[in-house]
Amino acid sequence: MEITACTTANSSAEKIIMEFERMKGINIDDIDTTRHEGKRLRGELLVYLKENAGLKYKEIGEFDIFGDLSFVSLRSIYRNMKKNHLKA
Repeated sequence: MEITACTTANSSAEKIIMEFERMKGINIDDIDTTRHEGKRLRGELLVYLKENAGLKYKEIGEFDIFGDLSFVSLRSIYRNMKKNHLKA
C-alpha cells in the first residue's frame, strides 16, 4: 500500500485506507483507474476518506490514486458518488 505518497497522511487516514481495502478485498495500488470498475472504486475511496478520515481535497489529492485529478475533479467525483452511487 503506497500510503507514503501522502505527506500529510495521519494514522486515521492509514486506518481508513486499510479498512477500505479489507471491505472491498482489494489493494488500492491494484485499482485500474482506466476501467469503469476502477473509477468507481476510486470514487468510493474518495467518499470514504472524506467522510471517515476528514481529509480535505488537497490532502486526498496527494495519494497516488488521486494524483492525476484536480481539486475541482475530486469535488465533482465526490458529489456524483454521493448523489448517484452511494444512496442509503
